[in-house]
Amino acid sequence: VELAYINAQDLYHYVIEQVKEIIFNLFTWTEGSYRFEIGGEAPGKEIITLNISTTDLVIEGIKRITQWSRIKEAVGNLDAVYELAQGWEERVKNVTLTPGEQRLLESVRECRTLGKILDATRFSDFESCRLLWAFQIIGLVNLRDAMEAEVGDLLGEALSQEKPRGERGGSAAKEAASVKLSKSPAPTAAKP
Repeated sequence: VELAYINAQDLYHYVIEQVKEIIFNLFTWTEGSYRFEIGGEAPGKEIITLNISTTDLVIEGIKRITQWSRIKEAVGNLDAVYELAQGWEERVKNVTLTPGEQRLLESVRECRTLGKILDATRFSDFESCRLLWAFQIIGLVNLRDAMEAEVGDLLGEALSQEKPRGERGGSAAKEAASVKLSKSPAPTAAKP
């Protein structure tokens, strides 16, 4: 700046970009350690303020991850069941999503399983899974246990069709759940 090779505004812009890149690089780490000090003194004279929300930072950081094994571990198999998280509408207001990312998020409402979500999106499976992982971390979607989701769906369906107690004995929801659960095979012991 003093030698006029770069003006102060450009320098500030490049420093911001460098700080963001350092933070995004942290997402690619598979192991490491760190120390976080609340209210600690910042090293150096100047404090750099990033004009990016934490949720956008997380999404962009996860987009930098290129190891399929890490992403697959986070999103589950094709039968993994997803749902929109409670309060997602409020949280999404603080997130910058492209139209394609918004469609992927909306497909969770309609599709449920990872396989169906992947079939419904225009992104590659890799990109879709990476985004679903980011959506989990920032609290837009939840990954549910497949058995729990199936029983929950059966209970919801049965309750929506159930007549008032006076018109029929027992609970349709309990009956549907017990029928479904009784059809599940018993776990078998591993053979030596």
